[in-house]
Amino acid sequence: MSQVRTLISKKILAWFAVCAFLLSATPFSVADSESNEYFESWSFELFDTDGDNQNDTVLFTYDVDTNVSNYVDVMVRMMVTDNGSYVDSESEEYEIFWTDNDTFEMEWFVDDGCDEGNSCEGPFDFSFRLYEIVDGYMYYEDNFSELNISLYETTFVPDGVVQVHNGVDGDDENGLRDDIFFCAEVKDYGIENVTIELERKVGPVWVDAGSRETDDDCETEFANMTNAEYRWVATYEGSEIDYGSLFVTASTNSEENRGHIAFLTDMDDGGDFDDAAFGRFIGNETEQWNASGGVYAELFYEGNNTLYDSEVGDSSDEGLFFFDIPEGNYTFNLRNESSSGDLLQTGWMHSYGSDIDTISYWFEYQNYTKEDSNNDGVANNITITYDIDTNSQEEEEVRVTIGVYGESDYDSHYFEYKYEVTGNETDYFETGVITVEKDGNYTFQVRLVDDGWNYYDYFEFTEYLECDENYTDCNYDEWFKNWGHETESTDEDNLDDTIHIEYDPDTTCSCDIEIDVYLRVYENSTQDWVADKYSEHEIYSNETDYFTYTWTSQNSSSYDFYVYMYDEDHNWEDYFWIRNISLYEPTGAGGPEDENEYFEYIKNHVGDNDDDGYNDTIYINYEADTTCECQINISVEIKIYNSSTDESIDTIVDYYHIYSGEDEWRDEEWTPEYNGTFDFYVKLYDEDGNLEDEEEYLDVELYTKSSGGNGDEDSDEWFEDNNYEVDSKTFLANYLVQTSCECWVKIYVYIDVYNESGGKIDTISADYYIYGDNTEWEGQTWTAYENGTYDFYITLFDDSGEGPEKREDYYWVYDVYLGEDEEYSLWIDEVEINQYDYDETDVILWNVTTLYVSMMSDCDCDLEVMIRVSVLDGDGSEVAYYKESKWITDGFEDIEFDIGFKDAGYYKFQVDLNEVMDDGEYNHWDSEVIGAAVSDEWFTASFNQYDSTVDIVLTPQTNYFGGEVETYYYLAIFHKSADEEEWIMVNEQERENITITASNDHDNIYFSWTADEDGTYLFRLEMEETNNSVYLVEHIVEYEFTIISDQEPRIGDLNIVGLFEGKMFNFEVEVFGSDVDELEYTWDFGDGSPEKTGESVRFGYKDDGIYQINVTVSDGQHEIWKVFDFVVQNLAPTLEISYDQTACCDEGSTISFSAIAEDVASDEVSVRWNFPDGTDANGTYAKFTFVDDGEFIVIATAFDEDGGVTVKQIKLVINNLAPSFTEFKTPTTAEEGALLNFSVSAIDPGDDTITYTFDFGDNTAPQISQSGDVSHKYAEGKTFTIVICAKDEDGGENCRTEKLPVSLLEELEQSGLPGFGIIGAMSALGVIVILRRRTH
Repeated sequence: MSQVRTLISKKILAWFAVCAFLLSATPFSVADSESNEYFESWSFELFDTDGDNQNDTVLFTYDVDTNVSNYVDVMVRMMVTDNGSYVDSESEEYEIFWTDNDTFEMEWFVDDGCDEGNSCEGPFDFSFRLYEIVDGYMYYEDNFSELNISLYETTFVPDGVVQVHNGVDGDDENGLRDDIFFCAEVKDYGIENVTIELERKVGPVWVDAGSRETDDDCETEFANMTNAEYRWVATYEGSEIDYGSLFVTASTNSEENRGHIAFLTDMDDGGDFDDAAFGRFIGNETEQWNASGGVYAELFYEGNNTLYDSEVGDSSDEGLFFFDIPEGNYTFNLRNESSSGDLLQTGWMHSYGSDIDTISYWFEYQNYTKEDSNNDGVANNITITYDIDTNSQEEEEVRVTIGVYGESDYDSHYFEYKYEVTGNETDYFETGVITVEKDGNYTFQVRLVDDGWNYYDYFEFTEYLECDENYTDCNYDEWFKNWGHETESTDEDNLDDTIHIEYDPDTTCSCDIEIDVYLRVYENSTQDWVADKYSEHEIYSNETDYFTYTWTSQNSSSYDFYVYMYDEDHNWEDYFWIRNISLYEPTGAGGPEDENEYFEYIKNHVGDNDDDGYNDTIYINYEADTTCECQINISVEIKIYNSSTDESIDTIVDYYHIYSGEDEWRDEEWTPEYNGTFDFYVKLYDEDGNLEDEEEYLDVELYTKSSGGNGDEDSDEWFEDNNYEVDSKTFLANYLVQTSCECWVKIYVYIDVYNESGGKIDTISADYYIYGDNTEWEGQTWTAYENGTYDFYITLFDDSGEGPEKREDYYWVYDVYLGEDEEYSLWIDEVEINQYDYDETDVILWNVTTLYVSMMSDCDCDLEVMIRVSVLDGDGSEVAYYKESKWITDGFEDIEFDIGFKDAGYYKFQVDLNEVMDDGEYNHWDSEVIGAAVSDEWFTASFNQYDSTVDIVLTPQTNYFGGEVETYYYLAIFHKSADEEEWIMVNEQERENITITASNDHDNIYFSWTADEDGTYLFRLEMEETNNSVYLVEHIVEYEFTIISDQEPRIGDLNIVGLFEGKMFNFEVEVFGSDVDELEYTWDFGDGSPEKTGESVRFGYKDDGIYQINVTVSDGQHEIWKVFDFVVQNLAPTLEISYDQTACCDEGSTISFSAIAEDVASDEVSVRWNFPDGTDANGTYAKFTFVDDGEFIVIATAFDEDGGVTVKQIKLVINNLAPSFTEFKTPTTAEEGALLNFSVSAIDPGDDTITYTFDFGDNTAPQISQSGDVSHKYAEGKTFTIVICAKDEDGGENCRTEKLPVSLLEELEQSGLPGFGIIGAMSALGVIVILRRRTH
């Protein structure tokens, strides 16, 4: 028995492998910065499991460790390759602890990796990668590899039943699922030399369809089979071992092009081979296989006369599965969609049964909560909770996978959680907070699978979420706001050879965004790729950022240009096409025999070679190619210029030869001799000196490489600041070093460690580069081996060029205790409020108060604590909270909180004292509660001065809703002394026992005073609240006035903004200081128009510009004026556009467009139209012909002479029209076996390619033609219905049906076979006999 171990046929498993890969996808990222995990050690052993003296199994043993004192979740992934080709991969997840010896094993059996036709000649390379798992994300940490390990496939076959799995699919390029394939196995070991005999049903008769044997891959195939019912028998070593039937239903109609499969395998990885699987695939071969619409299967168990159907199986989008069916023989029927659907396949299979009880899992309960994290009224985050139940009473491992799907493929996320559950427990679990990076609707699909990824339960929901930029990095939208192009001739032949594509990208983010823009060039007629370009840009929201791509053709042809954009996280954002642009070959281009050379690839990047934080080197990578099937000598020239001065700096020339299609990668790098920005022009020349291709990189910022050292000879370095931290036995010294040199300086910091007896026990050092006013703190750590008190001597040295030289600064840190934690207590000593006592339990507060908290500890150490103050209302609900961290040193510390209130009422303050632990968690120690009543009183004041008299109006207010509040008001007026050295009180007034309420049903407070002399006066107003004869100052306001009797008026500001041409505005100024009621106003607006009078006037400017407004005010005794400068802004023209709807909207139609543009009388307006093919037109009227269907945008732009621009656009949906036949030539009669010619042609209203399909009605595959000319033979005689269709590339189709009678060869026999002769007659009869024999 010859065999190869295989799970099943490669074609059978291809579909299920895709499903398994999608289920196992997990997001990966770079290593996190919080911890470091690594492989401490590893080894491997080899084993011979089948006793053939050749190793077939390898066992790896590895120890995984971490540097953090906590439990860490990790995953180890192993990948196996054979001579660089992928063979297999496995992964395992573990929980490790830093002090444990975390040793694990992973075994690989060569037959497991070679069961799907992978390259398995060996020797094999094994690569291991270690990832840390944090909140469902994988962070890469470490790796190791073992190479050239020789393993050999096993040579034994297990006992069991030979089964033949089979199905229908497509295995060639005709797009049809018309290939029948078979795979012979014992369990998962493939068997070769199994004979498959196949028959096809023709009418009521079965005819031979061929015979095949399974190959050394255990497979065989019957390709390109006619649509029909087939039956088959499998024999092995002379005995019939299996049988079945199936249908081929291939079609050019994607929905009717069906494949299907049935097989028995070990789907749940239980090692028991007792799982039946069924699948149905719809669509062209290039489309993803799916079971959309479902399949229905009936599985009959002969042993106990039991029928299993789809109601019992586990169905998903990928197929139908029956897990853990009892041992025995089964027959099955596979149908399309339902029990009444078309029969697809029948057959027989054998289950080996299982001793394992079937375990089920399900969601007993599920819910989710939304959080509005930025308090804008819209949810930002989701947390999902669920209770997982099982019928197992043992502890079982399950996984929950959550797919989060946004409105595009780029807004999707995947999360995975692993749990242990038991049937007799309530297992409630909660996900972490799930955030989104973009506003939109999100669907959450939650799946429950076991540890072998077998599906059990599912729920989903959809919610609208918005990104909270305080929670996560938001992904903003970027798009092309505008674009256009122009062509030009760069030589002297007046034929355009170069295109300039201009585009303006934009973003929704009010920030700087990095984007990548790609240009891809295709030949229009063939859609063959021609060239690529790539650029990086930085853009800002609503700014006009025009960029340009320039490309020169090396051939005379028509091209399509595809421009597309990615954001800085490489998310696809937007694109546009420019199609059918004719460009000509430049004069002088080409190599030998006018061949073309070009950059197949060219790109640049910059780097920081000396790690000083500044890019100092540019790298230019390129590959040149040629259309000549010969060796071509070329040169690449790079010219470098100073961007600011255009001075030529350097030239690099690279001479070498190339051959068509061969990879010739080249790299050039360049470093400047001074800091600056530089332009790089890269040109490709052929061997005759003709310019073939070019690229440019402009404004590249580069710096010189640092030389290190001590800066200038007189520079000083010192510790600007320092501190230290203690974590158990670890000391961390933090310091900020600065230098007087405006240059890069290398420094060294040494730390000497001394024990309690004064002996030096250790020294550590570090070196850094600093520059000028350095602001970067650095640090060093040292860990003690035993508990104790230590001193640290920290010394700063500068650099001699070969190491530390001169000591620049130093400091000591004394008496630092390093050791394990000791027993201690922590408590709140006192809580008090800094306000007046009202009675024994409450205090009166106003809108802001200060809460003092004193804390104590008996620990001989420093403790970090977090104090949280919760403000509770009368119902005990929390209305606000405050928290702050502090260090308790020397056993005592206090802290104060300024607490504000919006509403009056009774409040309690709950103070909680928590210690901050090493892992960032909190340990609660103590709590205190204190009560208070809160209210607030204040006033607003208005002052009116009339000559020497000042009137004051106070409006008192309170937020206390508990009743009336008694208040007191006091006014003191001070006059500045003659020497202006002091204020002298000249008057005081008071208003007592004024009752106010929160509902404002009280009177205002009035003061009035007249000065005896001119001068400067200070008015001080006080408001106090009275409670039981106790006065609490609530509000104080001071105002200063200069009183001058009989003073001239003063003109204030002209309060108007945003003047536009053609708009009327109200003009009014403020006038102060006059005691005259009647004032005269005169207005001169500076545009030559007549003056206007009045306190308030209405006026408008006819054109934009800069104007001076002169305002004159007179009170009869004094006349003053003031000049104001104003800019009157241009208004963009108004624009309305329309189109002729009667001519719209089929392809090939010409549509008229009209525009109405208006502006102020002084401005001339012009209109420009931009059409979808890149053409434009000027004027208020234009026409355009739409040669193809699709969605198109027509843009109209109105311009005025002052730069005003208005843009409007119309979106049109152009309908596709089906082709119409212009010629239709078909035979009217035919004979059996005769070659018939068919010729048709059609035209399409649009610019579409037409494809012709001929269905001859005899169950043969339809013929497809681009020309409309085909030939066909009929194998039998009768009348056939012929359907001929003309279909354009956009799906428009026109079909025509004809009847064609075909006469039988028997008719010739009856008429004596005229014209054949005896030899011809014998041959014809021989054919008839053969045909008859095949049908009986």
